[in-house]
Amino acid sequence: MHRLRSLIRNLFRRSRVERDLDQEIRTYADMLADEKAQGGMARPEAERAARIELGGIEQVKEQVRASRAGAWLDQLAADLRYGLRTLRRNPGFAAVTIVTLALGIGANTALFSVVNALLLRPLPYMDADRLMYITEFWPHEPEVSGSASPDFTNWRAHSHLSQQIEAYGGDRNVTLTSAGEAERVAGTAVTAGLLDMIGIQPALGRNFISEDDRPGAPPAVMLGYRLWQRRLGASADVIGKQIEMDGVGRTVVGVLPASFAFPDNNIRQEFLFPMGLSLEPGMRESDFRILHVLARRKPGVAPEALHAEFVELVRRTASEEPPQFVTMRKDMEIRLIPLRQWLTGGVSRAVLVLQAAVAMVLLIGCLNVANLQIARGIARRKEIALRTALGAGRARITRQLLTEGLLLSSVGGAAGLALGYWALNLLRSFLPASLHLADSIRIDPRVLAFTLALAIASGVVTGLAPVLAAARMRLDETLKEGSSRTTEPGSHHRLHRALVIAEVAIAMVLLAGSGLLVRSFGRMASLDPGFDAEGVLTQRVGLPARKYATNQSWSAFSSQLLERAAALPGVQNAAVAGGLPLIGTRSGVGTWFEGRPAPPPGGRPTIPMAGVSSDYFETLRIPLLRGRTFTAADREGSPSVVIVNQAFADQFFPGQQALGKNITQGRIGQNELKEIVGIVGNVRQEGLRTAAAPTIYAPYRQFPESEILLVLRSSLPPAALSTAAASAIRAIDPDVPVYDVATMLDRLAEARSTQRANMALMGMFAALALLLAAIGIFGVIAYMVNRRSLEIGIRMALGAQRSDVLKMVLGHGMILALIGIAIGLGGALAATRAMRTLLFEISPGDPSTLMASATLFAVVAAAACYIPARRAVRVDPMTTLRHD
Repeated sequence: MHRLRSLIRNLFRRSRVERDLDQEIRTYADMLADEKAQGGMARPEAERAARIELGGIEQVKEQVRASRAGAWLDQLAADLRYGLRTLRRNPGFAAVTIVTLALGIGANTALFSVVNALLLRPLPYMDADRLMYITEFWPHEPEVSGSASPDFTNWRAHSHLSQQIEAYGGDRNVTLTSAGEAERVAGTAVTAGLLDMIGIQPALGRNFISEDDRPGAPPAVMLGYRLWQRRLGASADVIGKQIEMDGVGRTVVGVLPASFAFPDNNIRQEFLFPMGLSLEPGMRESDFRILHVLARRKPGVAPEALHAEFVELVRRTASEEPPQFVTMRKDMEIRLIPLRQWLTGGVSRAVLVLQAAVAMVLLIGCLNVANLQIARGIARRKEIALRTALGAGRARITRQLLTEGLLLSSVGGAAGLALGYWALNLLRSFLPASLHLADSIRIDPRVLAFTLALAIASGVVTGLAPVLAAARMRLDETLKEGSSRTTEPGSHHRLHRALVIAEVAIAMVLLAGSGLLVRSFGRMASLDPGFDAEGVLTQRVGLPARKYATNQSWSAFSSQLLERAAALPGVQNAAVAGGLPLIGTRSGVGTWFEGRPAPPPGGRPTIPMAGVSSDYFETLRIPLLRGRTFTAADREGSPSVVIVNQAFADQFFPGQQALGKNITQGRIGQNELKEIVGIVGNVRQEGLRTAAAPTIYAPYRQFPESEILLVLRSSLPPAALSTAAASAIRAIDPDVPVYDVATMLDRLAEARSTQRANMALMGMFAALALLLAAIGIFGVIAYMVNRRSLEIGIRMALGAQRSDVLKMVLGHGMILALIGIAIGLGGALAATRAMRTLLFEISPGDPSTLMASATLFAVVAAAACYIPARRAVRVDPMTTLRHD
């Protein structure tokens, strides 16, 4: 027993691992049992006696563990107390370190919350990793996203590799007239099993069932949570009751949960209703639709295998479909996209670029703090040498310095977390309004763990710097030093310089990226959108389908609205339209041209088309280039005419005169010719980032629409004008809702918002990085001046001029800055390639932007060097020499 206790103590002294101790105990137990068995004791009794005797050994083992843990905690507490006393004696250093780390950690916490919500956290749908968005497209129109309804029918009936396939039908605006004033609300049609497939349970009532989704079934509806609260007072009695939408009574069967987010960025879920799509083969041409299809792969099935199956099903079942479907889908291609990629593909690159930017800011902050720690460690050389001389080992000194670093980073991390909460609210204001799952962005346990990891990593990185400095210290030389300003070893100088160069290089990358985004936004802001937005107010008007069911009723309402709007006081021009610049048109029509062979249905270009009144172009100041605008004679029953934009003429009539040519539109077999009577200037119809595309305008009386945009030009304030226009609409029909009221200046600002957000965020991070890098340069040069004050005094006593000293100090700092700038420019050329999709009409390696960024950095670095340089030239040689 005595031998085993000695072994345990020796193991503890030599810091042997616990498993070695366990092995020794097991070996000794077997030995005891063997000895007792050889002494005549039966084997079971021998083993029992050995266990009784070993009970004392286990107690020793527990005592060793407790002793070791207690000693470790005592040492940790002593290190913390000493660290706190040291930091209290250096409040300036502690404050600068904590603020620097808090800024970096806070920015990273806020942005990681976005990354976590959009790219890391599981989507709020059942087995979301196996959900695929399926889209078919013609090669000449790759931007069309959806699937043909006959193919959806075939996949659903014959697929063996998919577990479930469901669809939804896009936005649909209806007029809600129940429970209050008429209101235009947006919803979408879904197949009955969609909500069950993605695992959504209603807050009230039930999901749709197959009986709801049959053609001719009684109209049913599921209400969005906010619509249920806003219009129906959150009444639980609403289930089973009817509400009127577009004059149709729909029975409420359920209410969607408050947290429900539709699995599509472009869908507003104010309500859902059954699609009622016939799933039988041999669908009529009128039933052909472009649907949005979601499929769940069976476990173990690869996306490539499912894609191949769908392609084969389309090919194999083509003979069972009407000929027009086969012709229409002859050249269609199929693409399968993981649902997360479909939802976040538009913003994931920007979010990751910004996350990399804030990580660089934190790295610069850590390098800055490390530089401060090295300088402080050098100033504490005598203290460390004295502790070493008194018996403290290298491990003990290392633990003390790391404890101080972790103490600072812990406080900085707590402050950074608080800053992150504030920054996250600010960050939300920059995010696009349609961003999927934007409401779920928050600081959750994963973000807290990330912040904790950042704080620990920052503490280790900054704490290791003085450890490295102390490791190079020679004890005998340090104890002999008589002046605090004696020059330290060259290795410390090199470490200082390397850290500053790294700071400058990283900050240069951020500054270059910010410069590119600033120039991109400048290009977008100076872009001519093709119209004059000043003084233009727009508002949508939705006509209830039951009350306004024909083209004639739409046209009559538009005429009354135009007449009343033009008579409003202060209105200079008034127009109605089926579309607007920046937000696009509601209609797109397959088009071909007189005198040319008619292409197959899939080969006809689909051109955006809007019905507009004669004053539309004058109201928006869109120039008429050739021909004429519409007149009162261009009405129903008269020859069909259209106006096209210059992009249409350039694309379809290159080198020819488009004016006077005839085009044909609509379904196969419709041969009505429409004459091009005018050509107008290009406008950015689908947003500022999209080049002006071919567009067709028709007289609103020949191409009436049920959703109208009223466009007014006036010098009146927008609020007063919108109120007067709404009153005019209610005077025509109080059941017609008015919504989406905005000035064209507002719409322009919204179109620029994403580019502005990227620029603002990157600009803030770059400015912070530039500030930290400038502080780093200033700190190193100021430290150098302080440590070399004796040398400077001697130089000046021997006849050196103040200008010589100034040049020496400035030169030292600028050499470091210029090396960092050169390295940073090389890094920027590589790193900014990841920003290509975020830029607008500018290349990632734009030389003028890179040179401007480098020049700005050099100026800031010179200013950071100049302040300590001025201090150096004010050194009094006699005072310095007497002091030293």
